Amino acid sequence: MVAALGASLIGAGAEIAGLYHGFFGDYLYTDAWQPAVTLPRGFSFPVLLPVVWFAVLAACYSFARQRLDAIGAVITGALLATTLDLVAEPVLTGPVGFWRWLEPTPLLGAPLFNPVGWALTSLVGCAWIAFVTGGRKPTGMEPAWMVFGALAGVVVIGSTHSEARSWWALAPAVALLAWRPRKGTG
Repeated sequence: MVAALGASLIGAGAEIAGLYHGFFGDYLYTDAWQPAVTLPRGFSFPVLLPVVWFAVLAACYSFARQRLDAIGAVITGALLATTLDLVAEPVLTGPVGFWRWLEPTPLLGAPLFNPVGWALTSLVGCAWIAFVTGGRKPTGMEPAWMVFGALAGVVVIGSTHSEARSWWALAPAVALLAWRPRKGTG
């Protein structure tokens, strides 16, 4: 519970900083992502966005932690979360329309600075999860199912909405299929 709350607050704080200070680039949330609240200066903020941050960070960190030591899992989990966002950008900003960028978007529908904001936020969020869980190695297939489910969802939604860039989500999915969890308790 503490891991979920902390990761959600880290994600929410980064998103609010993004809206006001361009931490991810210059963007606005649309009315497509509901429910939402209106922040000062009229910014729309999706209520479930912090939960999404926790789900992405927990899945990516847990997937990496099954394969690496805790520090390696924090770094790799952050890079995996950043990659997941990058391949989802053309779908979430295109046919789904959850947000729109107010600047050029040369990286699969995202501005150049977006992955930097994602990597930093994900690094802090994954570090929080590692700290709160004591770096324990998760068991079970849930982390892999969540990561692959998210990537498959990008492909399916993008394909059904004629967004060919969604197929980029297959690249990390194929790479991750070959990466098996480590045996043991380390």
